[in-house]
Amino acid sequence: MTDLPIQTEHQMQQVLNLASIDPLRAPDAAETLLQTARRGNDKADIAAALTLKAEVLTRLNRDREAAVCLEQAQLLTRTIEAPAIEARIMLQHAVVHYHLQKTQDAFPFLRQAEALSEAAGDDIIRADCRRLLGVCHSVLSEHDAALHHLYAALEIYEQHRDDYRIGLTWMEIGTVYVLVLNFELGRLYYDKALNCLYDRNCQLELHIVATRVGQLLIGKAHKEKAGEDDPQLKQAERLLRLCLPYFRRIAQNISTVSTLTNLAVACSMQLRLDEALTLQMEALKIAEATRQTNRLIYCYGRIGVLYAYTGKVAEAVEWIERSLKLSREKSSHLSSIESCAFLSRLHEDLGDTDKALWYQREATRLKKNLLEGRKIHAIDRIHYEREAAKLANDYQRMLNTAGGLHVSDAILQSTLKEQDDAGERHKQFLQSMSAQIRETLRQKGRSGKNTLRRLAQNVHDFLEHTSPPANGDAPNDRAHFPTQLHERFPALTTAELRICLLLASHLDSGQIAIMLGVSQRTIETHRRRIRSKLDLPTHVNLSLFLMRLYAGFKRDQSGADTHKTQASGEN
Repeated sequence: MTDLPIQTEHQMQQVLNLASIDPLRAPDAAETLLQTARRGNDKADIAAALTLKAEVLTRLNRDREAAVCLEQAQLLTRTIEAPAIEARIMLQHAVVHYHLQKTQDAFPFLRQAEALSEAAGDDIIRADCRRLLGVCHSVLSEHDAALHHLYAALEIYEQHRDDYRIGLTWMEIGTVYVLVLNFELGRLYYDKALNCLYDRNCQLELHIVATRVGQLLIGKAHKEKAGEDDPQLKQAERLLRLCLPYFRRIAQNISTVSTLTNLAVACSMQLRLDEALTLQMEALKIAEATRQTNRLIYCYGRIGVLYAYTGKVAEAVEWIERSLKLSREKSSHLSSIESCAFLSRLHEDLGDTDKALWYQREATRLKKNLLEGRKIHAIDRIHYEREAAKLANDYQRMLNTAGGLHVSDAILQSTLKEQDDAGERHKQFLQSMSAQIRETLRQKGRSGKNTLRRLAQNVHDFLEHTSPPANGDAPNDRAHFPTQLHERFPALTTAELRICLLLASHLDSGQIAIMLGVSQRTIETHRRRIRSKLDLPTHVNLSLFLMRLYAGFKRDQSGADTHKTQASGEN
C-alpha cells in the first residue's frame, strides 16, 4: 500500500506470504501486527493492519469476522487521506461478498476500489480488482468478460513481475477455459500456475489448483462419456482425496465442500452410488452450517440426482424442488433451468404428464429470459471501447466550447494514442500467448493422449513432496535431494537443482518442459550446463547418473536412520 512506510509494507507482505504457506498461523501474525500498529496510534497503520487481518481471515473463509475488521478500518479512513488503503478495504469487501455468494453485490465495491486505486496510482490493487472482476463474471457464466478482465490483470502483473499473482491469474484463466469445456487450454494454464506456485511454496493455492485439476479430469471424462474404469476418474479421485485432509485441517469450508462434491461426482460416475451419497450429505452439512447458498443449491440438486440413479424418484423430486426453490430465491437462473428440466423428466417417469409439461415450459421460459438478460451483459464486454468513445466525445465537447484549443487537441491526441498503443500491446500479448500454446501443443504431439494423466501425476507428486510430515514421520527423501546435491556440487543453480530432481524422478526433457512451461530446447541447454558442472564424460547418461546418486543418498539416509534407531534402543 503506497500510503504506508516501506518497513510496514514489508511486514504485511511477510504475513501474506505466511497466509499462503501456513494459513493457520497467519491470523495470529496479523493480530500481532495490528496490536503493534495500535500502540503506535497511527490511524493509517491501524486501518491497514485491520485490512490485512480481514484478507487473512477471508482466505480461511472466516468472512463475517473479516467484515467486522473492514468496518472498523473504514471508520478510521474517514478522517484521513489514504486512497490506497481505502481501495484495499473496498476490494476486501468485494471478496467477502463473493465468498458469501453475493456476487452481484461485489461489483459496486470493485468499481469503488478501482477508482480509488487509480487515484492512488497503485497498479497492483487495480489489477487485483480486474482479477476479482474476472472471477465474478466467470461465476455468472459471462466467460468473455471474465477472460477480458483476467488478461488485463495478467498484463499488469507481468509488468511488475509479481509471480504469485501471475500464478493466481493463470489458475483463474484455466478455470474459465475448463468451464467452456476447452480442457487443453485449461490444462496448460493449470500447469503454468502449478509450477509458479510450487516455486513459492504456496501450499493453500497449490492444493486449490490440484482440486481444479481433479475437476478438469472429471469434466473431460464426462464429456467423453467414459466408463466406470476410466483412468482419468481414478486419477481425479486420488488428487481430491489427497487435498481433502488439508482443507479440513485448515477449516477451509468452501474448498472442503467443493472437494467433497467433486469426489461424490467421481464416485457416482464409477457407480459407487452409496459412497457418493455419503460424501454429498457431508458436503451438504458443511454448506448448511456455513450458509454457502450457491453450494447448497448444488448439493440439493446432486442429492436428487443420486436418488434418481438409485430408483428413488419421489425422494429425488423432493430434493430437486428444494434446489429449485433456493435457486429462485437467489435468482440463480442456470440452476433453475437445470432443476426444471430434471423435474420434467422425473414427473414423466412418475406418469404425471401435466407437471412434466409445466416444468418443461418453465425451463423454456427461463432460458428465454436468460438469453435476453445476456444481451445486457454483452455491453460489459465492450466496456473499454465504450469508455474510449465517451472520452473522445468529452474532449471534443471541450474543444468546441473552451479556449486553448491547441492544448486540448494535444491532450486528446495523446490520450487516444495511448489507448491505441495499449490495444496494440494487448493484441501482441494475445498473439504471443496463442503462439506459445500452439508450440506447446505441437511439441507434445504424439503424447497428447497421456498429457492429462501426466499432469495429474505431477500434481500428486508436487503435493506429496511439499506436504509437511505427518505424525512426526521422517521428512520426504526427495525434498532433501536438491540440498544434498548442492552440498556436493555447489556450482549448480536453483533452476538446475530443480531439473536434476525431476530427471532423478524418471522424467524426460519433454515432460519437464511441459511441467515448467518452457521449451524443450531450454531444458536441453540446462542439461548441457549441468553435465559440465558435474564434470560427466560424454558416454555417461545424465538421468541414470542422477537416479543412482539419488538412490545412494537415500541409502545413506536410511543407514543413518537405522543407526539412530539402534542407538536409541540401546539407551
